[in-house]
Amino acid sequence: MKWLITNLLVFICINVLVAQTKEVKNYENSMLKIEQKIFMSKNDTLKNEFYLKKFNSSLREKDFGRSYFELSRIRGRYFNDSVALQDFYWNAALISKLVNKLDYAETYYDAYIDLTQDSSINSQLLGLLINAELDSSSYNNFKKNLTLDTALNCLDCLSLIPYYRLKNKLGYIWASRLVPGLGTVFTGDVYNGLGSVITIGSASYGVYYLFLNKLYLSTGIWGYLFIPRFYFGNIRMTKYRLEKLEEKRRAKLAITCELTTKKLLINYPIDFRLSE
Repeated sequence: MKWLITNLLVFICINVLVAQTKEVKNYENSMLKIEQKIFMSKNDTLKNEFYLKKFNSSLREKDFGRSYFELSRIRGRYFNDSVALQDFYWNAALISKLVNKLDYAETYYDAYIDLTQDSSINSQLLGLLINAELDSSSYNNFKKNLTLDTALNCLDCLSLIPYYRLKNKLGYIWASRLVPGLGTVFTGDVYNGLGSVITIGSASYGVYYLFLNKLYLSTGIWGYLFIPRFYFGNIRMTKYRLEKLEEKRRAKLAITCELTTKKLLINYPIDFRLSE
């Protein structure tokens, strides 16, 4: 019975693999035929239609690397159909965003808005996602120029995460200057903070002990070589722990923001607009 089930599974897997291979082969053959038509064509408008066909085909197959390449060959001035041009600008903005070509994504998105004046929540969402990754000023300027749907206000986190900073960092550092190790303890790293307290306290007591016993040369050597090293090392430790704490909180905010964005995209999906 086990032998029969195993062979059945192998048979199914082989058939699935063969079917997938055929699909890939058909896709590549189709793209090659379109490219041959482009080569034979002398009309720029017709060539542009073929470029668009290749672009849309690659989007359907989720072949995004090729999609972005084909995008660079298409010219808006050769479109005769305004609806097709609208869909092209939308798809161009979206694919540019997906391959992280944000300047191009912004350009195509602006062209789409100029052509359509689309104020739908899906359109606003795409614009926010593009501008949030450019920089905070682009995001804020984009928000000012439209009446934003209230459902999208939660996306402010996208522009804030890269610039998140801990408050009162100088206070942590001054705490370690006044009481070595204290600033590190305040960051949550009690182990290293107490280690600094014990190390510097022990070294200081050692110097004091040498001084009481009139071992002035040893006092000078210890005081000059070790105390500053331990003391400033404690401050460097506090700064290091602050950086790590900042990274940790930024990562936590990023996870929360990602979940928020995913929920929005479920409610207001952003898809490629491809005609049959």
